[in-house]
Amino acid sequence: MKICMLIPRFLPVVGGTERQCWLLSRELVKKGIKVFVLTQREKRTSYFEKMEGVAIYRLPGFAIPRFPSFGFFFSSLLFLVVFRTKYEIVYVHLATSLAAVAILVSKLLKKKIVVKFGGAGFTGDVGTSRKKLLGGLKLKLIRDNFDFFIAPSKEVESELIGEKFSKGRIKLIPNGVDVEYFSPSTAKEKENLKKRWGCEEKKVFLFVGRIEPPKDVFFLLSAWKQVLAKEKILFLIGGGKEEEKVKNFLKKEGIRDVILLGERKDIKQFYQMADLFILPTRAEGLSNSLLEAMASGLVVLASGIPSNRDVVKNGENGFLFSMETKNSLEFLIEGVLEDNIPLGEIGRNARKTVCENFSISLIAELFKKKLIFAP
Repeated sequence: MKICMLIPRFLPVVGGTERQCWLLSRELVKKGIKVFVLTQREKRTSYFEKMEGVAIYRLPGFAIPRFPSFGFFFSSLLFLVVFRTKYEIVYVHLATSLAAVAILVSKLLKKKIVVKFGGAGFTGDVGTSRKKLLGGLKLKLIRDNFDFFIAPSKEVESELIGEKFSKGRIKLIPNGVDVEYFSPSTAKEKENLKKRWGCEEKKVFLFVGRIEPPKDVFFLLSAWKQVLAKEKILFLIGGGKEEEKVKNFLKKEGIRDVILLGERKDIKQFYQMADLFILPTRAEGLSNSLLEAMASGLVVLASGIPSNRDVVKNGENGFLFSMETKNSLEFLIEGVLEDNIPLGEIGRNARKTVCENFSISLIAELFKKKLIFAP
């Protein structure tokens, strides 16, 4: 079996979609499936390379207003026609204009085509398509022509059903995480990392993600500044449209126990240093950072949106809070700072949940079962 992963951007660009594409591709190769990635070339990247058995082809392209993949649309279509023997399935990551490339390949060459929908709610593929003039037409073309639709969460599955997608062709396959790479640190490792960052004797809280909607970092900071306990510190990892606003907010409010570090490639050390992870998001397909934090044995405090509730069982393997209720996160932060909550046990339960349900090895097996060998 041979698969083409068709994705607008890929490594070294790092985002949730890119990480999931890489993890799944690498894992399928380990399981004997031939996989190559077809993506648009970024500046100063090679046109071809092979990483851990995964071939990566980067094609030229150029953007025009409202059509960022305009040039790549044509170069990828030409590639897939010329090298038609290299693949049997085209797996499109995100419901972008590249879905049309897959549809043309399906019609011309009788290839099986699959699309993975990303995000949920107002920032997801379905939500954003509804707002655009041609978005409804795009959803109809995908609905009528693709063999399978991958939903990373029950909420995305419900959105697709609401748009009259065939329930039998929707495959619920969650995101996966490398549970060997993201794993708990020892007490000594955690202690040394805290010393390196000057936060010994403190509870270290962590946020990892884009600093822009649907993540609501200002909701987090507004709650954080109300908690007067001194033995805490918060690290914010990530970049985005609101990063400068966050810097100004911290300065204006005089908040000194928050460290904004921007985008980092070495996020593993922060998961291993932290004690707790906070995810203040208003919409999500299935958060990669949530899974990584739980795999690392952290106690997670997550907003109670549907996809987070699919993973976090309140008080058992983490905690949920409402973003519609004033002071809900503030009270939760104060609560977990108390000594009578078994944080160690909850962190162990968090890792167990991810290992048993969301490890990338299990997700690759699920992919094979539901898609590769599906009739």
